[in-house]
Amino acid sequence: MQLKYRGCSYDSNSTSAQVAPSNPTLIYRGVKYQQNSAAPQRATSQCQTLTYRGSVYFAC
Repeated sequence: MQLKYRGCSYDSNSTSAQVAPSNPTLIYRGVKYQQNSAAPQRATSQCQTLTYRGSVYFAC
């Protein structure tokens, strides 16, 4: 995806975190509980036309 910041264009390098499946048993103040593992999420971009003091620019 082509991005622009302060007039400089660059390509986005999206990375995702790898999550190992696990379901650990945790203890807090003597009470056991289980915590769900985090699922990897992809970043979504939504381009918008914005205006600031009469200047129009795009936010992606």
